[in-house]
Amino acid sequence: MSYTKQIFEEMKAIDPNITVREFSYRCGKSEGYYGSLISQELELSDEAIINLLETLEMWKMILGKTSNDSVDKIHRISDVQKHLTSELAERTSTNHKTPNNQVRNLIIKAVVNLYHSKTNTNTDTSIPFVF
Repeated sequence: MSYTKQIFEEMKAIDPNITVREFSYRCGKSEGYYGSLISQELELSDEAIINLLETLEMWKMILGKTSNDSVDKIHRISDVQKHLTSELAERTSTNHKTPNNQVRNLIIKAVVNLYHSKTNTNTDTSIPFVF
């Protein structure tokens, strides 16, 4: 099963009423986006993943203001978000054209430092994973 299909199935498990059109909209794309990806054997774009992450975050906030029986749904949405962010991290860590791990570490460190400078956080910038 492709990554795109897997994410759609995870979303369908949370919301059985979701359609491929709705999924495409949640990715910030046109209604035919999902079908196009599947027919061409392509995966979700980085932009679509980020849009879906934002949509899922809003969904969690809405559910957080409703009854307690939505806690399980919030946890399942968080699990989907973890899968999406792991995919983005994997793409980012392998998307550079250099086989040199030192250079790749420098790039990742620069991204972390940029994040910290924009969020005003001063935490450890060491790379906690191995390429």
